[in-house]
Amino acid sequence: EEELPSDTPAETPKVKDKGKGILIEASKPIKKKDQIEMDAEYARKLQEEINKEHEESYKNIDWNAALDHVQSKEPQYIKRYHGMKKKP
Repeated sequence: EEELPSDTPAETPKVKDKGKGILIEASKPIKKKDQIEMDAEYARKLQEEINKEHEESYKNIDWNAALDHVQSKEPQYIKRYHGMKKKP
């Protein structure tokens, strides 16, 4: 077996940076006034979308069935009260 002399350090090749990397520019922070305008525009769009969904779901409700359901759940004492109210 051959032994390496201990007085010579292992040579590592040195790589010089050529500076040809991709430059990434830092984005400018948005001004407060512009941010407020962007937020307001987003809020308007979101509100329009919510209103549209609400109108669509409102149209799909069968109000007669809903009224029948509520009246069927009416407690007995309320029905008795309404009956007494109708009598002269």
